[in-house]
Amino acid sequence: MMKKILHGVLVMSLFLVGNFAFAAGSEDVIFLHHSTGGNLYSQGNVAGYFANYNATHGTNYVINERAYPTSPYPWNNYPYDWWNLWSTEDGNGNPRTPSCDSNDPDIECLDSLVQNHDVIIFKQCYPGADVLADTGTPDVSSSRKSLENYKEQYRALRREFDKYPDTMFIAWTLVPRHRLATNSDNAARAKEFVDWVKTDWLTEDGQVHPNIKIFDFWGYAAESNPPSTNGVVNTLKYDYERSHTGSDSHPNLLANQTIGPIFAQEIINNIESFFQVQWWKPTATQNLTWQWQLNTGDIDTSYDVDMYDVDLFDTPQNKIDELHASGKKVVCYFSAGSWEDWRDDAGDFSESVKGNDLDGWPGEKWLDIRDMSLRPIMQARLDKAVAKHCDGVEPDNVDGYTNNTGFSLTASDQLTYNRWLATEAHNRGLSIGLKNDIEQISVLVNDFDWALNEQCYQYNECDGYQIFINANKPVFGVEYNLEPSEFCPQANVSKYSWLKKNLNLDAWRFGCENYANSNLYRFWSKKNKSHFYTANEKEKNYIIAHYDDYVWKYEGVANDVFTTQVPNSTPVYRFWSKKNKGHFYTASEEEKNYVINHYDDYIWKYEGIAYYAYPTQQPNTKPIYRFWSKKNKHHFYTASEEEKNLVISKYDDYVWKYEGMAWYVLSN
Repeated sequence: MMKKILHGVLVMSLFLVGNFAFAAGSEDVIFLHHSTGGNLYSQGNVAGYFANYNATHGTNYVINERAYPTSPYPWNNYPYDWWNLWSTEDGNGNPRTPSCDSNDPDIECLDSLVQNHDVIIFKQCYPGADVLADTGTPDVSSSRKSLENYKEQYRALRREFDKYPDTMFIAWTLVPRHRLATNSDNAARAKEFVDWVKTDWLTEDGQVHPNIKIFDFWGYAAESNPPSTNGVVNTLKYDYERSHTGSDSHPNLLANQTIGPIFAQEIINNIESFFQVQWWKPTATQNLTWQWQLNTGDIDTSYDVDMYDVDLFDTPQNKIDELHASGKKVVCYFSAGSWEDWRDDAGDFSESVKGNDLDGWPGEKWLDIRDMSLRPIMQARLDKAVAKHCDGVEPDNVDGYTNNTGFSLTASDQLTYNRWLATEAHNRGLSIGLKNDIEQISVLVNDFDWALNEQCYQYNECDGYQIFINANKPVFGVEYNLEPSEFCPQANVSKYSWLKKNLNLDAWRFGCENYANSNLYRFWSKKNKSHFYTANEKEKNYIIAHYDDYVWKYEGVANDVFTTQVPNSTPVYRFWSKKNKGHFYTASEEEKNYVINHYDDYIWKYEGIAYYAYPTQQPNTKPIYRFWSKKNKHHFYTASEEEKNLVISKYDDYVWKYEGMAWYVLSN
């Protein structure tokens, strides 16, 4: 939809190319820049890349570039200038008149730009990377190039972009300066601002900004690690310098020819993920159930769950088709951060990208995710997922920067790679989950459709995933060592979809959806001098509606129990005595059988399983105390330590005799 023709209307058709369906769009892109951007656009053949993509994919994307701003505005495009040109508010949120002029295309205002273009790309020239020390007094209206001012100006731009949710904005990170044109302190501050833009800019306010994207030019053009010779960290890569003796900071032809196609494809990826391509977007409110089986054994398709997560390479097509036929979504697993010697494409990886072994996983090595040769391999894996009709993908080992990989990977490197994976998946109509990478959850929540974690309850790391739930994106997870009683109650409260699995991820599963804890309701009969307990909501309501308080008075929720059997639990059996007008409960199979065999139905009639509880102490549980009244011919049960002690101190054994702990229930 070219906004200069149709505004607010999406027009597309589908063209089939090979095995893939691509949406034919006509989004209009404007790239605002000065000399560095102009050189990359021309020498990197960005327009030619778009033309070729349109020809092979049936799209009609339009990209144009413009030197902006120009006269009469000064030849400046730093954070202050973008704020000064476009922001309609000052640092205190008060209205102000921007310095732009919608009647002049060289300094066109934002409200005019969004009427004419679907995608607006803006950048700073390399002097913006000479970032000065902070003064301690940030000022959004100051042209001083400091970290504190840059952040205020970008925050104001973020608020401005939020006003145009149907327009996509792409912000370039800073252009690194030549090592001879800056100093280490200024360059380090420039890197700090780049990292802030990538990690905090779009997340610090707790809001979602799906229409704002980032092109990490710095990540492609700057030296990220101290090299052994020549280059200097946080400055333009040595190989990208126009001169090794002069200080010209414009990247050279090699840089532009290398980064230009990457830039063009990332624009297209963002267009197709934001405007057109549809994919499975599960929500947290769906309370989805799932099964995770990566073991190479035959996939057990019998589980009544919403989603299966299976191996991309090893799962036969007929199994995926069978799962789809039964209405299930299928997510396909592959490793995006490690080399596995048993995979079909293992020979496609160069030796230089293979790092240290993954501890505990023979035949697997960490990958250098900065190496661009990995990207075609991962794209081929995503294409394989499309060809096998997977609904989504689960790329594993996407937190290499926190491990001993053998490479000097940074958090910034990981963000760039993970975001690239997300846009590539979305470009193909694939849903994608963020696997572990706990430290970057809040930064990547906008890029991924759901999250998947291993063992965050064991390591007390689960709280951060609430940001996905708050964004209405589901959180799937698994524990290997803990018992369900140690994580299911909290997972269910947090609305996480959690499993207990064997470490080899075979077919066996226990889902926390089966750990359905329910209220146990308590009644007192003044008439019969007995208590009654039920976990059945309908039965509770029936008694309240049909009996007065003299017969059965509702006393409230006694404790939480299970209405379905969970691991390590046992049934609690219920009897009714017509003779004594009371109920009896026991978790002892032996006692149940004894009562059935020694008493007729008039004395104790077996009514079945009342609910489920634990026969022995489990984590997060408390005991049920049992009393017998010889006087009233009834039992009494309580989970309250205080009530137990009160009964013992107030009544003799003829009225209420304490018999000990009967079973255990959830402590909540």
